[in-house]
Amino acid sequence: NEVINQLADAYMTYVEKKPAPDQYRDELQKVKAYIATHNVYGVDLNPTAIELGKLSLWLNVIHKDMETPFFANRLGVGNAVIGAWLKVYDLKDVVSVRDYGRKTFKVRREWWTVAPHKVKFFKNRVNRSVNEVYHFLLPDKGMLAALGIAEMKRAHPIEARRMTERRSQWTEAIDANMFRQLLRISAKIDVLLREAMETQVSIERLTTSKRDIWPHEQEASFTRKFEQADDFAEKERIFNTRYRRDNAYYKLKLVMDYWCALWFWEYEDAASLPTREEYWQEIENLLDVDDSKLDSNTRRTLERGATGIVSDQLPFEYESVRMTEEEAEIVTKSKEEILLGTKAQMSLFDEFEPARFKIAKRLADRYHFFHPML
Repeated sequence: NEVINQLADAYMTYVEKKPAPDQYRDELQKVKAYIATHNVYGVDLNPTAIELGKLSLWLNVIHKDMETPFFANRLGVGNAVIGAWLKVYDLKDVVSVRDYGRKTFKVRREWWTVAPHKVKFFKNRVNRSVNEVYHFLLPDKGMLAALGIAEMKRAHPIEARRMTERRSQWTEAIDANMFRQLLRISAKIDVLLREAMETQVSIERLTTSKRDIWPHEQEASFTRKFEQADDFAEKERIFNTRYRRDNAYYKLKLVMDYWCALWFWEYEDAASLPTREEYWQEIENLLDVDDSKLDSNTRRTLERGATGIVSDQLPFEYESVRMTEEEAEIVTKSKEEILLGTKAQMSLFDEFEPARFKIAKRLADRYHFFHPML
């Protein structure tokens, strides 16, 4: 609130045209409200703290004729230190090199010893190289942290043995064929990231504040050129469409939750631990993106690999062909499209959700996984 107050005061100080003295207070509050509803973000483990934060912001910026502010897409419950990022590993960090004509590897890559780097962004799309794959597709040697608790390990010897074996299998060498699978999954994640971005832009447009700020001379802002939700309840309904099973945000969040859950997996669920191949396959099934929707560079790369042009013995590098401006254009959705459009689609797991996803959801609810770039 203090930052909001200072920024609003500074704005009203430096704006050339001043309001009449009897209007100044109300106009100042409108500037505060604009800042609070457009530029304030926060996360906290305590749901009560989030609700109190929303109330505190509202009381600080309230003014005459003010609509109920909507903070749901900016203030949320989460653990800021537990989550996945849009970070990537490079091919050279992941693909092990085989001995020619043998099943053994002469160069074994231990990707978990290398820090992944953040994916690059253009204005309206992810700028990921075809030689990069998302870090949350790869298990880590530090996963299954419960194995580090000696007393629990002694109390669950059978489960501990299975968990140890699984973790060992997760960190086995990755060859070029496996990397191509990771590349395909990463490209499908890109497709859903784009869809989630478009949905979020639409939600922002439909739920943001309708009021303009002093001096009210400029043309209405971008968000006011379009229809908007009529009331707070409708804004909540629009925002909550993100959690439908066929929504891109829901799928991406569940993928990241699944990866985080492997760090906190419990002994009683040891029998449900996936192999690395099962983990990848379940993620690809959840994404439910047809290969025809992948970018042309990824499709070409996969085709080259399928015809044997790419050798298993050596890491491979490809050029990165970017999307055209037309392909990159963000297409926003109307209120009706957001509220009603998904009803015509059925999710792959609408009626039956794999047990491992249910475990991931349970652990996500318990530890409040938070993915800051999603």
